[in-house]
Amino acid sequence: MDEHINDVIRQAFKDSPKKKLAINMRCPDVGATKTGISARLKISEDQIEIFNKDAVSFFRDDLKRRTFEGMFNTVDDSLPPNF
Repeated sequence: MDEHINDVIRQAFKDSPKKKLAINMRCPDVGATKTGISARLKISEDQIEIFNKDAVSFFRDDLKRRTFEGMFNTVDDSLPPNF
């Protein structure tokens, strides 16, 4: 992983701990992957959401407003209605 990018992500989470990191990647063990990412970025595993899917499925099924509203338990009227 690129340390400069990791530093930017760490700072973003330090500035706003309510943020969440959404990652789509194929991995054999989601729990272990979350633990590793959490340790590298020094953020809570609760702040990481891993979608263990191929890109087509993720874009078709999950890259939607309702998915992200569910992650944050909120309704965000700032997003376009068809997001």
